[in-house]
Amino acid sequence: GALFEAAGYKAVPSPRQPSPGTDLYFRGGYTTQVHGSRDRGVIDAIQMEFPGEIRIDGGEGLRQQFSTKLAEIISDYYHTNYQNAIDYVEYKPGNINLIFSVPHNGNLKPDYMPTRQPGCENTKGVCEFPGKKNCKKNKICKVAILGDAQTQAIARTVFDTFVKNTGKTPHLVINNIHRSKMDPNRHIEDAAQGNDEAIEAFNTYHIIIEQAKNTFNGKPGLLIDFHGQAHKKNSTEIGYLIKKAALNSGKFGKSELSIQSLVRRKNAKRNDYVFGDKSLGALFETAGYKAVPSPRQPSPGTDLYFRGGYTTQVHGSRDGGVMDAIQMEFPGEIRIDGGEGLRQQFSTNLAEIIFDYYHENYEYAIKYVDYIPGNINLIFSVPHNGNLKPDYMPTRQPGCENTKGVCEFPGKKNCKKNKICKVAILGDAQTQAIART
Repeated sequence: GALFEAAGYKAVPSPRQPSPGTDLYFRGGYTTQVHGSRDRGVIDAIQMEFPGEIRIDGGEGLRQQFSTKLAEIISDYYHTNYQNAIDYVEYKPGNINLIFSVPHNGNLKPDYMPTRQPGCENTKGVCEFPGKKNCKKNKICKVAILGDAQTQAIARTVFDTFVKNTGKTPHLVINNIHRSKMDPNRHIEDAAQGNDEAIEAFNTYHIIIEQAKNTFNGKPGLLIDFHGQAHKKNSTEIGYLIKKAALNSGKFGKSELSIQSLVRRKNAKRNDYVFGDKSLGALFETAGYKAVPSPRQPSPGTDLYFRGGYTTQVHGSRDGGVMDAIQMEFPGEIRIDGGEGLRQQFSTNLAEIIFDYYHENYEYAIKYVDYIPGNINLIFSVPHNGNLKPDYMPTRQPGCENTKGVCEFPGKKNCKKNKICKVAILGDAQTQAIART
């Protein structure tokens, strides 16, 4: 509206007339509702209702003049709000419940985004960004501005190899802004430091991840965050949000955990999926690459270790939900020192490691339940009319009462007749059809 008024055309709402008052006003119809971002997503929509005085009464001359000016108005609005946004993030949509994200290997350094500066602790011990120039040395909050070299190349090769090997396509989300200008793996105060364009780039990155997650329709999924470190151990650090001290102590039962949903779904012990035989680290070690935590090295010990950052915190299952997230920190020995040959070989093998982990823990999960999200406080559930009979799930067997009168499943073959615990295995025919209708 401000642009219309600046060009000499009245508009509502605008700075001149913020609301219609008693005037008739069309607020937008079906197209604006379903194709805009009212219900989330990253596509906006605006309805423009042009007056008859311009469209008809003024004749072709006025209509032509208005249309020419309108092109300039739209161009200005687009340039300010959308043109840069398509450069901030690269997104390749997928068709499975797996996301690869690459936050720290962007190369764009826009002049309109200032270089991120160290912060300064306030009187409450909270870091404020950017910090004051006269900040005391012991109050300075450091910022990381160096990128994770070659993590884009690794992620792209993993993506391409995964698609080639499986015929399935993960979602790929790459931040194109250099870390010195915006860091999407930090809280927004540190990440963007109050700059409007950096804030927009930050939000665009995370909104696109949310958009990818929404395609899972509420079913379990996994995000893998690609990073790089130079800790000189030639080992990939796998971050589940557990702090180094907790891993070292072995007491992390109450620690933050970004794969909480997976552990809960599998009814497993945390150890199994953090450093045990079912862990991602175990797959790395089996493929010939060192990893921590893993069966070989359950904890970092005195080694430096990154446990996972903002992306793993907000997009994983730490705070509930069914979406897990894992941060992977690849060593400089593989990313850089070994050259393109080693990096390519590692990336190809990494695609296989990730597929094995995905296949075991997430691929079937999306088939187990059909979920249609609603918008009111009412739920319909249908437990007994499924049709899948996977070979890897044995047919349920009757149980047998133990000496305490508790049924144990499956029961012993020689269970006494009066101790047998029956199981129901027949479905409730047509209850799916009824519920869907």
